[in-house]
Amino acid sequence: MGYRWDYWPRWRRIIWSCGGYSNVPTSCWRTLRFSVERLRAVQTFYKAGLVNDMDVARQETLLHNTVGTLPVLTSTAKNLIHRLSVLLGETPASLESD
Repeated sequence: MGYRWDYWPRWRRIIWSCGGYSNVPTSCWRTLRFSVERLRAVQTFYKAGLVNDMDVARQETLLHNTVGTLPVLTSTAKNLIHRLSVLLGETPASLESD
């Protein structure tokens, strides 16, 4: 079974489809980076014979689930920023920079 080592080009396309890096909440970005690094570690362990292919598949599934939540979290964050800007009487752009 072959595994792809460089996941960033693939995930960059997904993140840009959500509106770019600036629109992804920071906590989601950290979680995504952690998931990719953990997958790389599990793949390294697999090559060394320390884990089986089920562990690699499980970590890939967790990574795909994390990526799948990005569009939902991004739209929720935009919605909440808009609601907060209405309550504060400010523009959404002034709140998005924080």
